[in-house]
Amino acid sequence: MALSKKSPYLETAHKVSGLMMANHTSVATLFERVVSQYDKLRKRNAFLENYKKEPIFEKDLHEFDDSKYPIFQVGKWLKMLFLNIKLLKVKIMEMNKICLNEILIPFYQLYN
Repeated sequence: MALSKKSPYLETAHKVSGLMMANHTSVATLFERVVSQYDKLRKRNAFLENYKKEPIFEKDLHEFDDSKYPIFQVGKWLKMLFLNIKLLKVKIMEMNKICLNEILIPFYQLYN
């Protein structure tokens, strides 16, 4: 949380205001779910009649299909990122354990 001066333009009863930005693994799942739901709707051509009346979609609906790929890629990238972060945390824990068992404990025993 970041503390800053109170805005002269906003009236609030709270003394503290803040903004939290966080990454969560559920975001990757959200992107996967959006792509999955899009595929189901597209397969049935559901809710597309109004779009087909628009000039950009008169010939085909390639704009929709082209839009799906970046969303799919972001979900895939996030999932890979979170997996790598998880593996990195495990490696750090293993290194800390090795450091404790092989360096610090023998050093402590040597001088006590």
